[in-house]
Amino acid sequence: LFLKSLSHHYSTSAVIGEVRGNNVDLAKEYNIQSFPALSIHCPGAVKEAMVTYDGDLHDLNQIKEFIDKFDSKATCRSLRNRVRQSKKEARAAVLKTLSGFKSIDSLKKFKVSELQQMIRDIGGKSPSESGELVEKQDLISTLWDYFQLNRSS
Repeated sequence: LFLKSLSHHYSTSAVIGEVRGNNVDLAKEYNIQSFPALSIHCPGAVKEAMVTYDGDLHDLNQIKEFIDKFDSKATCRSLRNRVRQSKKEARAAVLKTLSGFKSIDSLKKFKVSELQQMIRDIGGKSPSESGELVEKQDLISTLWDYFQLNRSS
């Protein structure tokens, strides 16, 4: 009931939601590591524009102060801009890494987890994260294809 009233009160400036501990997929999607947790997600297309509250979940005044920071469009705009800039830098870092290789075979030295992270950094979703069974070569091909299409930009 408390979360519902907060969500209604702040509906124009932020989204407040609840993820229960048994919903592992949703917790992973929103990077929730432990329960209970309170996160605020700014409205808009940049879902990573969020902050997780790390204070006392029983201190209502502290929670309200935390949420009130998001009752400002400027706060969310700043968060979204930081997320966009971070993504842009991550894509540039992947392209820089890939530009140092002369052939697709050079990518074989990376671990699968590193390849998956590079795919996430370029804004893609690794096939293995959607439950598909893939070979390491599929990840390498995805990255190399991206590099071939974007190396001049």
